[in-house]
Amino acid sequence: STEFENYIKNDVLPIIKKTSLKGQLVNKVAQGGDTEMYITATLLDSFADYDKWAAALQKEGYANVVSKRAGIMTHRESAVYRYVPELSIRPQAVAENK
Repeated sequence: STEFENYIKNDVLPIIKKTSLKGQLVNKVAQGGDTEMYITATLLDSFADYDKWAAALQKEGYANVVSKRAGIMTHRESAVYRYVPELSIRPQAVAENK
């Protein structure tokens, strides 16, 4: 919804930019699902980084903007995914012709 996008752009993004976050992805579901659903991913290297990031969010006033999502968000889930290189499919390096 436009309300959620405005909340992310105007309230959350300025705070996130002041932290040491590696990346934040926001994706709106378009095909094959609820078109009013958004998926967000927060990119961090460790739980220690998560703790530092969460503390930085609070320092920058995140608690003041969380209440704005009431009525915009009706459901929220959290999950942790770990990247394991040896279990991941990665493209092989292409050798140069000399």
